[in-house]
Amino acid sequence: IQGGTLTAVDMEDFHTGAPALRSVSFSFSMFCHNLLLYNHLVKQSQTDALTGLKNRNRYEQDLPELNHAFRRSLACVYVDANGLHELNNSEGHEAGDSMLRTIAARLLACFESPYTYRIGGDEFVVLIPDLEEGEVERLCRGLTEELAAERIHISGGFAWGGGDLSLPELIKRAEEDMYAKKAAFYQRETDGRRQSRDPAPRP
Repeated sequence: IQGGTLTAVDMEDFHTGAPALRSVSFSFSMFCHNLLLYNHLVKQSQTDALTGLKNRNRYEQDLPELNHAFRRSLACVYVDANGLHELNNSEGHEAGDSMLRTIAARLLACFESPYTYRIGGDEFVVLIPDLEEGEVERLCRGLTEELAAERIHISGGFAWGGGDLSLPELIKRAEEDMYAKKAAFYQRETDGRRQSRDPAPRP
């Protein structure tokens, strides 16, 4: 609510009604102001200040309702930003913040889900109703490749259920998939550094 209009209907005597409206106008304006302030504070408490996504508070509030948010299926995409700590140390927190904002914007553009959250420092969750499993997988792959082209690396796990998984189990499977991909990413990084240090074989 941005404001309010105070009106009276079917008042027999205008000269009596107008003073009555004026007498409550201040109270009414304070009510509108307080309601606006309340809505603002609620939004702040549920929004991540850095990325503009819904935050963990809102995530936990929404979970009980999400079982009713889909008709056929529900997918969970669980994303972790790789290398945030190292980036903060090498280039400063502004660079890390920029990376997180970019990931958040790409998540919204990719999945177009109202259930998109930043639930921790470098962790994001997207819950996607009624999208086929193959399409979710394709979008995850495209998101990872798009960000990698900008030198931003993520580990994106996902799980899909056609109503056969409970919501906690769905989220847990997506998280486990994310950790498996994160371990594989850092193993590749380690192998790459090891190979770069190995001397070239003698002819």
